[in-house]
Amino acid sequence: MNNRIKNPFKLLILFLLPGIIIMTIYVMLLNPIVLIGYPNIVAFGVTALITLVPVFVFIMILNSKIELGRFSIKEAVLYKQPLKIKHYFWIVPALIVWAGGIFTLLKEFDDLIRVSLFSWFPERLMFSANYSSYDKPQLLLIFIVIVLVIGIIGPIIEEIYFRGFLLPRMEWLGWGAPILNAFLFSLYHFWSPWQMVTRFIAIIPLCIVSYKTKNIKVVIIAHCLLNIVGDGIAILLLLLK
Repeated sequence: MNNRIKNPFKLLILFLLPGIIIMTIYVMLLNPIVLIGYPNIVAFGVTALITLVPVFVFIMILNSKIELGRFSIKEAVLYKQPLKIKHYFWIVPALIVWAGGIFTLLKEFDDLIRVSLFSWFPERLMFSANYSSYDKPQLLLIFIVIVLVIGIIGPIIEEIYFRGFLLPRMEWLGWGAPILNAFLFSLYHFWSPWQMVTRFIAIIPLCIVSYKTKNIKVVIIAHCLLNIVGDGIAILLLLLK
């Protein structure tokens, strides 16, 4: 069985096509959802819900048919080595502290990149950090979308696809595999291109951990917690007022 991906064009397609699809659907859903009184992050959450799972699952089972001659998402995901529970207690916090610290420290750098290089990017597509103008029922829905979709469903399917499916097929690159995986994963985020450098630095340890342990459960947990804390805490505080 040949499960290596050596064709650079195929690799780019497998990383970037899902991002193009997500961005396209997001733009299409944005105005209708904003018009009924919700912020663009809800439009993005709905987009992720209806595109992430179908697109990634379709690619993985189609690839398993090519590799194995049968449809099997379970066999398409190669990083399934068990990891002792004790390792979760230090790896997950370490990954969260690293990634959270990088995003915090480089926020001004991201703002500079956005203003300098991406001033053309439509402001209506940028996620707002201010939700104080929304009432409690709206905040509750926003919170549910952020936690359920952006905080849980999104990270799980992304880690299964990018680290469990694609990274093993890049192992022929040696240590270049997790580095390139982190870079292309950052590039895939077309909805926030000014964060590409920051996201690349923040995500490298997750890719390395997956590469070394052949396990994606630990990075799934870290990714979920990062997204929930990063996007959900501000909404929760408003709800508790």
